[in-house]
Amino acid sequence: MLRSTVDAALLRRNRPSAFTSAAFAFAMDGAREAFRALEGGIGLFAAIAELPERQHDAVVLTYVLGYPIVTAARITGVTRSGLYSLRRDARRRLATALGLDERTAGTAEEQ
Repeated sequence: MLRSTVDAALLRRNRPSAFTSAAFAFAMDGAREAFRALEGGIGLFAAIAELPERQHDAVVLTYVLGYPIVTAARITGVTRSGLYSLRRDARRRLATALGLDERTAGTAEEQ
């Protein structure tokens, strides 16, 4: 009853129903979050693209494509420890490029 009364009052004033407005607002909130995530992803991928070649390969193979360290090391022609080192240096560069705390980037590998 309340909804129909509110909708009728809005209709008389040439405004959309409250339900439609609420649904639109809800959808827009979800869209904002999706755009923020997309924007963050675009910034991350742009920063990855700017890495030196070997660091770029290490990040793409292990983090983006999900290859195990051993496989990524074999593909790039470095040792496992060399690949860990490349990823650590890449994370530091990415943290700086994205304005993140470098200490957080450094401890992620240790966990």
